[in-house]
Amino acid sequence: MFSRHPKDKTVDLAAYQLRFGIEGVQRLLLRREAALKMLRYRSLDVGGVCAYRATVAKQYGITGRTLYSYEEKYARGGLPALMISMERKDKGNPRTLCLEAQFLVMKYKKTRPGISSPRILQKIKLLDTQCGHMYCNNCCYAKDLPSEFPVCALDKRGLLYPKHHSTVTRFLNNPRNLFSDDSFYRSNAALHLKRSAAKPVKRC
Repeated sequence: MFSRHPKDKTVDLAAYQLRFGIEGVQRLLLRREAALKMLRYRSLDVGGVCAYRATVAKQYGITGRTLYSYEEKYARGGLPALMISMERKDKGNPRTLCLEAQFLVMKYKKTRPGISSPRILQKIKLLDTQCGHMYCNNCCYAKDLPSEFPVCALDKRGLLYPKHHSTVTRFLNNPRNLFSDDSFYRSNAALHLKRSAAKPVKRC
């Protein structure tokens, strides 16, 4: 029977939670759970691996190919190997949308449910045109913020947004994006209000 990888003991989940929040830790552990389920099944050598993988993948809301990548990563490097993919944030957190832009996308969608992705992108472009890098001076994800919120690692160069609205659509439709969780979104919205009161946004 395939057991947990020895490298799992080297992981500091408390530090990981400070960086990615409790949701990030939960997603990480679900990745391990899915990988272990498959690896244990494979160790039985009873056949039907592909069919079982499809069943497990469906349970976790992922594709069979993604589950297979979890299996291979965990088998090679344990929990740290799964953390690498989490840190890249390839799922639900596109590298063409900075954290502030991601929040704005969700804000526009939640306050105006009928708004289209092209219109959302247009509004973000307008903000960037008006403010440029100055927008970063009022960003709520600067490094001096409380650790329970994500930190923007980008240089102060203004809002980062995609060239095409299809990326905005994919972000909105992906349940794994950071701001899809209502409680997390509300806490971030409250942070924006608090920061605006303490440090009013200057007109660009």
